[in-house]
Amino acid sequence: MATKPIAANSGSQSETKGPAGWLTAAKEYLDDLKAEMRRVTWPTRKQVQATTAVVI
Repeated sequence: MATKPIAANSGSQSETKGPAGWLTAAKEYLDDLKAEMRRVTWPTRKQVQATTAVVI
């Protein structure tokens, strides 16, 4: 019966072991979050007031 070899490390590089691993992962998460929030198209104050008036 043939067995399939298991891949060595197919995860991301942020999976470092040790005490600094969680710090690296947290920094990477916050950097990604900051970049994603820059891509958001935020409504203007006028748009928010108009949609709020429609809801109320």
